Amino acid sequence: MGFIKQHQGSTASALERCKSFTFDVNQQAESLIQWEQRYNQHSSGTFSGCLDELKLGGIHFF
Repeated sequence: MGFIKQHQGSTASALERCKSFTFDVNQQAESLIQWEQRYNQHSSGTFSGCLDELKLGGIHFF
């Protein structure tokens, strides 16, 4: 299974954006560091997930 990560560097304003694409349900659950998540895939077939993160100073949006 694959994992693709796109990262846009920070500027003087300390803005950081990261977008991750996952193709495995367990990778998706582990995408958010310091958050415990458990996902169950209830049907057969290909999984695809995406996590879009934005960090600005001490604030973390996802």
